[in-house]
Amino acid sequence: MKPLALLAGSAAIAAASALVTVKASDSDLVNIFNTESATTEVMPHDMSFEELIVFHGGDVEQAFEDYDLYQNRRVYLGGEVNARNADDVIEQLRLLDTLDPYSPIEFVIDSGGGSVSQGLEIISTMDEISAPVHTMCPSSLRSMAAVIFAAGDHRAVGENCQFMIHFGNFGSRHVNMNASQTNFNDNTNWLMIQSMMATTGLSQEVLEDIMAQDVFYIGEEIVALGFADELRPRQSEPRVAALPHGIPENLLPENRILERRVEGHHPNVTPFTPTPAN
Repeated sequence: MKPLALLAGSAAIAAASALVTVKASDSDLVNIFNTESATTEVMPHDMSFEELIVFHGGDVEQAFEDYDLYQNRRVYLGGEVNARNADDVIEQLRLLDTLDPYSPIEFVIDSGGGSVSQGLEIISTMDEISAPVHTMCPSSLRSMAAVIFAAGDHRAVGENCQFMIHFGNFGSRHVNMNASQTNFNDNTNWLMIQSMMATTGLSQEVLEDIMAQDVFYIGEEIVALGFADELRPRQSEPRVAALPHGIPENLLPENRILERRVEGHHPNVTPFTPTPAN
């Protein structure tokens, strides 16, 4: 769930409701529509946050999701890479590209991976649209999610981001796996490697070695390898500066253990006493 913006006050919502539909009384518009008055609807991608709240019948979460999509041009991929998530991402990428094919789209990915086929569809869409796609990950990039991330036009990771790529797991790895399945596996793995070769500058041999080891890289290592372009550091100082201090004697671990224990139970837990049967 994405963070919610502050709820707009009732006065702001009331004022916004008057803006969702714009009345045009100019004589030119009247002539164009051949009517005494014309009404021009404001489309969701042109609405303010307050207007979107009205548009969605007071659903603030949905209003914020639309505002984040249209105004911030931000698309999210969280959880498993599957058909449903991939379809949503592809639809949103194409929509934003249609609205503005020049401004960057921020694609936030935080995923443990999933379907290779669905991931490759997302990468194909990223390559096909005109708008540049800037990928960003604050936390976790594993398996297919890491391959999608690496396909961005500009790629940024947080200091605590964990990154891991491996060969696709397409089911049976039995020694007698038929030639058709083996060919499919090899071709699909090659498509992933080819995508990363184009954006990282790493050779096929290096990528195959990394994928075979299931190694985890973090932060600056991801940038050094070429999978990311930018490391976004944490805040230089904590929001609340903690002053050095000692621990009160009664809170020391050894003093939290009471001398008297009740029938061997934890000293701070009341033992369970069963209710006698009637």
